[in-house]
This record gives sequence, C-alpha cells and structure tokens, in this order.
Amino acid sequence: MLVNGILCYSIVMVDTPKQNATDSEATNNHPNESEKESADTSMRSPAKSNAIPPTKQFTTTKRRRKYWFEWGKFIVEVLTLLIISSYTVIAYHQWDEMRIATKATQEAADAAKAGADAAIQSLADSRSDFKNDQRPFIWLRNSLETPRFWINPVTKNTGQILWDWHVVNYGKTPVANMQFRQYMKEGSKPFVASYGERGGNFGSPIPPNADILFDTVVSAPLTPAEYSDLIKTDYGIQIKVIIDYTDLYGGKYETGFCLSRLQNSVVSFCREGNYIK
Repeated sequence: MLVNGILCYSIVMVDTPKQNATDSEATNNHPNESEKESADTSMRSPAKSNAIPPTKQFTTTKRRRKYWFEWGKFIVEVLTLLIISSYTVIAYHQWDEMRIATKATQEAADAAKAGADAAIQSLADSRSDFKNDQRPFIWLRNSLETPRFWINPVTKNTGQILWDWHVVNYGKTPVANMQFRQYMKEGSKPFVASYGERGGNFGSPIPPNADILFDTVVSAPLTPAEYSDLIKTDYGIQIKVIIDYTDLYGGKYETGFCLSRLQNSVVSFCREGNYIK
C-alpha cells in the first residue's frame, strides 16, 4: 500500500509541469486572440467615455439656470439703480424749481409788504403833514407889552405889577378849546402863579389870524420902592405863560413863552421856556 501511494504521488508531480507547459504553449500559440480582445476593448472605450451620465447632465442644467438667474438679478439691480438715480435727479430738479419758486414768492410777498408799509407810511406822513399844515399856531404878536405898576387906590402906599400879553392864531384852522397858566418872577424869587389864580384859566376859541388881548399877569402887592428896585435890574421882572389848546379835530398842542424886562425898558425873551409843540 505504501509503495502504491508513493508511485501515485510521483505520477502527479510529473504531470503537473507538463500541463503548465501545455498551457503556456497554448497561450503562446494564440497571441492574436488576446490582442484582439484588447483592441476590441480599446475601440469600445471611447464610445463609453463620450456618454454623459444623467447626474452630470442635471448638475450642468442647474448651473446654467443659476447663472442666468444671477445674470437676470444683476440686470434688474442695475435697472433699479438707474430708475432710482433718474427719480433722484428728477426729484432734485423739482425741489430746486420749488425752492426758486418759493424764494420768488417770498421776495414778491416781501416786496408787496414793503410796498404796503411804504403806502401806509406815506399815508400817515401825508396825514401828519396835512395836520401840521392845517393846525392852529398860537404865538405872541410882534409888538410886546411891557410891565407897569398899578397903585392901589385904597391903600395908596402899595400896588401891583401888571403885564399884559397878546397872542395871535397864525394857523389855518381855529383854536377850539384853550386853557392857560401864567406866572411872575420878581428879582431872585422863584416863579409864582399870577396873583389870585387858583388853577388854570380857560379862554375862548380863536379864529385864524385873530389878534387878541388875552390876559394880564399880576404880581403880589408891593411898595413903589420895591418896584423901582426891580426895574433898575436886568431880568428883574419876568413872566411865564403856558397855553394848552386843541384844534377842531381834537388834536392837542401847547405853546409856552417867557418874557423878561431889562433895565433899559426893553422886553426880551428868556433863555428858556419858549416853544410851540
């Protein structure tokens, strides 16, 4: 049995190289078949590589859609920017035109207001000028009276200084209402109200250009010697009269005058207290 096994193993080992050699020879004897297969495979490969798989084609279409979408979005944004810019330019021009129109309107309104104010002022000036032109003017006449001494017939050793005054209405309209106050000053003494007066005196209306002996300023009683001393001094005797009067329209006016007697018997105006207003 052992001998038979060894023989079989030897046979197998001998046959195996032969078979390998046989296979190698077969391969070497038919080289064209392998080359033919390789050629067939190489010829079919290009056709297989040109075919686009469905997944790749879908991706390409999606990219194209995204590209056109982005491009369309860009165009819309550009158009929107152009529209906004155009609207901004138009709005600016409209605003500028409105500003110019508003400025012109304001200037016209200011000019109209200035014209109206000028017209009102002109009317007021005209009325004032007319009023001043037509108003009454009370003033002394050109020839002034001088003071005189009156002896009291009862006492005979005392008397009073009397100073008459005349006024003229030099205006174009009458004096309607008139009230006056009169004062006398003796030497260094202050002005005092005319003797016996209590408050103001009232006068009658005065027509234009009327010359009226209006009133007399009276001193307090004094002796003839005292009177003689006063007339020997410049400004020894002075009178002051203030006249308030109105015109026919109710306008109020005032005239004041002050007169002094000098030692040479000349009557002059005082330095102060002479006015018309």
